[in-house]
Amino acid sequence: MVLPPYATLGLIVERLPQIFTDGTPNRNNCIRDAAVKTIFTALYVGAVEGTGRFLGPVHVYRMTDKQANKSASAEREGYVKSVMRKQVAGRRWYADNSREQIRDETLRDGLVAIGAVMQRDDLATTSSKPRYALKRDFA
Repeated sequence: MVLPPYATLGLIVERLPQIFTDGTPNRNNCIRDAAVKTIFTALYVGAVEGTGRFLGPVHVYRMTDKQANKSASAEREGYVKSVMRKQVAGRRWYADNSREQIRDETLRDGLVAIGAVMQRDDLATTSSKPRYALKRDFA
């Protein structure tokens, strides 16, 4: 799979307030730290509409600064494989029990509601499989 170009956290921090301007519904959920890290991780793993690759909260909360600084495609692909085995080096961005903030507030109430992220509708609500991808136009 060809991954999207690597985007730094700093670039995403800079651009989100320009994309989601004052007056955007649920703007805070779309520009806060959890949104920055969710969008960064979606791009990092290639979870973009039409690629067949999806993001789950696990991809975000197990990401580390050490991993995020690895920009080569092989290193990014390695993260996709290692994250489910909990084999990521460094201090995690969030604790395992913080998935609700990412799933409910950032994704469902923020990025999905505003149309920046799509979610699979072929999975049971209780499924642990990744279900989110950045909309192609947004990515």
